[in-house]
Amino acid sequence: MSDAQADANQRLTAFLEGLERLPWWRGIAWRGVTAGSGFGFTEPTVVTRGITAASRDPRVATAGFTTPGVYAILSQTGRDLGQFSAAPQEQEVVFAPGTLLQSQGRIEGPCPIVVVYELLVGDGQVRGPEVDPARLASDLQAMLDTARALGPIGPVRDRFAGEIW
Repeated sequence: MSDAQADANQRLTAFLEGLERLPWWRGIAWRGVTAGSGFGFTEPTVVTRGITAASRDPRVATAGFTTPGVYAILSQTGRDLGQFSAAPQEQEVVFAPGTLLQSQGRIEGPCPIVVVYELLVGDGQVRGPEVDPARLASDLQAMLDTARALGPIGPVRDRFAGEIW
């Protein structure tokens, strides 16, 4: 292994250890769906291979509702970067590599929602979030309606939309 590779590995390890110390976000984290996204359409489950960025604000995740849909991730272990971010208005939540996500279906509407559960694996069991599926669809749609009513947002980075891997 070269010195550059060893240095990169050390920095990545330090980053992931720091990420583990950040506060958890237990709630909805939004990520914009882009054209050609497979997760939630052709792929029902994914284990993330990298850092996955999302936002607590669907306006940020969809760049002002310009994406063809949105993932609503029911986060259990996402990390809230808000207080440490250079752009706290983005309300960033990140998921570490190895996060298990499973699509639970779609809710059609002006901005279609792909419902995603973060699953926890431990003690020989897989556990999803404790939610009332009958209420979830109306709650998510109400969140999007409220966000739309808040009006446009300023420029945001495009890191909050795209395929989840």
